[in-house]
Amino acid sequence: MNISLYAHGGSANHGCEALARSTIQSLEKGNEFTLLSERPEEDLKYGLNEIARIESSRDLLPEGLQGLVYKLKMKFMHDECIYYKTIY
Repeated sequence: MNISLYAHGGSANHGCEALARSTIQSLEKGNEFTLLSERPEEDLKYGLNEIARIESSRDLLPEGLQGLVYKLKMKFMHDECIYYKTIY
């Protein structure tokens, strides 16, 4: 089974790293993991790519007209929920 872990802020926050590692270790038997990270470069630096496929959650942001609408909402509404609703 492929299990996706999301809302990962990056491994420089070692609490986030520990949560990702312990979750993967406790569920690893027969499973594959994808870690959707806001800072994939940190996860590569700390070796999480050895236990999970790392993908950038920023790649999930819309493009084109939808992307423009998203950026305008973020700029003027200052509500980070817009970001999380968009990527997750």
